[in-house]
This record gives sequence, structure tokens and C-alpha cells, in this order.
Amino acid sequence: MKNLIIIPLLALLFFACEGEPRNIELGNAEAFAFYLGDGWELNASLFARNFELKEADDQYHYKISYSASLVTPSLDTLKNIDNDTLEGEGIEEPFETEMELQINLDSNFEVGKYKLLIEVLDEYSNQTVLLEKDFTLSDE
Repeated sequence: MKNLIIIPLLALLFFACEGEPRNIELGNAEAFAFYLGDGWELNASLFARNFELKEADDQYHYKISYSASLVTPSLDTLKNIDNDTLEGEGIEEPFETEMELQINLDSNFEVGKYKLLIEVLDEYSNQTVLLEKDFTLSDE
């Protein structure tokens, strides 16, 4: 009799845990700029993990979009200075994927401390997460 009660409870627990949504996470962010004489080249990288996966044709698929904005030393925000969509697939479940940005800033940008804002959207779960990373523009 006890087995008749335990089996449905285990099945319920299994199916309840299986469908838990993932919460996208960002980490290992870096941002730095190189002075090129007539402006700067801003390079940034970060890892996204725990994003939603779709399984089709014995492969895992993911789709992540990002939009980058820049906060200047005078606290002006320049929205959407870079954006892209990353899509991937493979036979093994991806643990994480690297995102790299390269943005040219002309000589109109002033020397000083900036903040790079990267908003990442997991296209399959419709979750958005924001990452902030400080960097400095220097003409040295």
C-alpha cells in the first residue's frame, strides 16, 4: 500500500523539477580601451550561463541577444552603441558561452571614467539581465 503512495509522489517530484526555468547569469566581465591616437578601441568580454535551451533533432539550441550602452563621465547615457544576437547549437548541452564586444570610440569622447552597461536577453526564456562594468579612457 505504501508503494502505491510513494510512486505517484516520486513521479510528481520528478516532473515538477524537470520543468524548472533557468535563470540566465553573467560573469567574468572585463572592459578596457586602447588609445589609437585618433580615438579608442573598447574591448569587452563576459560569459553567459544557465540560459534556456531548446532541444531539436538531437541537438541543443540557444539564442541570446545583447545591447550595450555607455555612461560617460558627465553621466550622459549613449544607448545601444552595440548589439548582436548569438545563436548556437551542439550535441552536448552548453555550460556557458562567451560574448565579446569591440566598439570604436572616436576622438570626441573625453578622457575619464566610463561605465559599460550590457543588457542580455535570453530569447527562449525572455529573461533579461543587466551587467555593469567600469573602465577608463586614457590617452596614455
